[in-house]
Amino acid sequence: MTLRIRFTYVLVIVLLGTIGLGIYLFIEKQKMLNLILPEMTEITLIKADIHSDTIFIEVHAIVVNRAPFSMNIDSIVCDLTLGGTKLVSTSQYVGVRQLIGESDTVMFSVKVPISLTRNKIVSLQSQDSTGVTIDATIIYSGYKLKLAKGKTIGVPVPPELRVIKTEQKKLSLKRQL
Repeated sequence: MTLRIRFTYVLVIVLLGTIGLGIYLFIEKQKMLNLILPEMTEITLIKADIHSDTIFIEVHAIVVNRAPFSMNIDSIVCDLTLGGTKLVSTSQYVGVRQLIGESDTVMFSVKVPISLTRNKIVSLQSQDSTGVTIDATIIYSGYKLKLAKGKTIGVPVPPELRVIKTEQKKLSLKRQL
């Protein structure tokens, strides 16, 4: 009889603890993601090279594994959308293998089309705000974790240039000594 009463109490306590943990994790989704994703602590390099109509951007970031287990991140698939138009779509092998508490530098590069981005910004000038969305998929040893972040931003305004003053100077084609 006492064994049955103890078993009932233990079962009730375990069930209440499981329900409490489920509610806590539902409310604290970001803390749960911190167990799955490494934390980016610092961006050490942003390098941009312009070639004809494309900007090649290279980013180096330091990531730290704060999870209580080792992580193997194979690759990242990322799409950047501005105002409903996909500007960037890239898939890149990352190959990060981190032990518990280990930090590592991750290199990621992306190509941004200049004319498409400029034309999209010009077409949005009649609006005061637009949406930016990043859809990313992180692949862990065959498992996929989808992340989507969206935000409303003010439409970028191209700078206005005005000529204030012009001066005419003498121009001589003779070599000056």
